[in-house]
Amino acid sequence: MAVMCRLIVVLCISVVSVSCGSGPSASTTSAAALDDPRILVRSFVDALIDEEYGALEGLVDERHLAFLTAIERGTSREVAGMLKTGVPDDVRRDVWASFARSLSSYTGESIGRIRVGSVTAEFAVGQSEFVAVDMFVADGKAEWILRLTDDGWVIDLLATFGTAFLPNLRGWFAFIGADDDAAFIRDEFEAEISSLRAGLERLPLGPLSASAQEAADELLADFGG
Repeated sequence: MAVMCRLIVVLCISVVSVSCGSGPSASTTSAAALDDPRILVRSFVDALIDEEYGALEGLVDERHLAFLTAIERGTSREVAGMLKTGVPDDVRRDVWASFARSLSSYTGESIGRIRVGSVTAEFAVGQSEFVAVDMFVADGKAEWILRLTDDGWVIDLLATFGTAFLPNLRGWFAFIGADDDAAFIRDEFEAEISSLRAGLERLPLGPLSASAQEAADELLADFGG
C-alpha cells in the first residue's frame, strides 16, 4: 500500500479506534484558535467541512506533512523543497480531501460529525510543550496531540500519527542516501525529535509492534533522541 493511501487510513483510524465514549463538542471558532487547543482543532474540522484546505496551513505542522507524505517514494530533493518552501497546495488538498471523503467508510459518519472534546493531558518533552485533545466520532474516541509554537498551537502530525510510520521512516532515511539534500533533511528531522518522542510517550494509536519499537529505537539513536 502506498504511504499516501496508508496515511489516509491512519488519519481515519485515529479518530475512531482508541476507545469508546462520548464527550462535549467545541462549537466556537474565532481568531483565538491559535491560543486555545480545542478551538484550533474545531477550526481544523470546520475547514475540512468547508473544503477550505488553504486555511489548514496555519493549523497543522506541515513540515511533518512533508515527511509523512513523501516517505514511500519522495526523493531527497522533493522533500527538501517542501521543507524549504512549504507543502504544495495540491499535496495539502489531496491529503485532507481524501481524509474527509474516506472517513465515512471507516466510521459511517461524515467529517461534520466529528466532535472535539477536552484537553486531557498537558506535558513537555525537552523544551517543547504539548497537549492531548480528545476527538469523537460515532462511538469512537481518540487522541490528537498539539504542540505550542511561537505562533500558538498547531496539530502535531508526527506526534499524533508518526508511530504508524516508524519502519517507513527508518527505511526512507536509508533510501535517500547522503547527498546535500539528504543531509539537510536529516538536520530538519533531528529538530523534530521531540515530536516523535511525544508520540512514543502518549502512543495515541496504541501499543507499538516489535518492528515499530525497533525502528523507534534506531531513529532515536540516529537522531540523538
